[in-house]
Amino acid sequence: MTSIDEIVNVNEIVLILFGSESCPPCHVVWQKLQEMELSDKVYISVDEHPRLAAQAGVLSVPTIHLYVNGKIAWEKSGTFGLNEVINRIKRLQNIIK
Repeated sequence: MTSIDEIVNVNEIVLILFGSESCPPCHVVWQKLQEMELSDKVYISVDEHPRLAAQAGVLSVPTIHLYVNGKIAWEKSGTFGLNEVINRIKRLQNIIK
């Protein structure tokens, strides 16, 4: 991975979860996100890719960034309910259609 721009410009909607190997909630969130019907989901380890995390302004994990047409449309950090994430994605998908 070279830049956030390259990652987020592959499709209309791209979801990125920034996480860490030492973050159990990150793994739970990623597992749930994998079950969603969204073609472009990316997990970025802040341990392995600190430059990408810094480029995206990530200060804590887990952090979700949702991009629409290459621009950040929504972000959430820390503790959050997965239903909130799912509902936000569905709303954005409906807006784009």
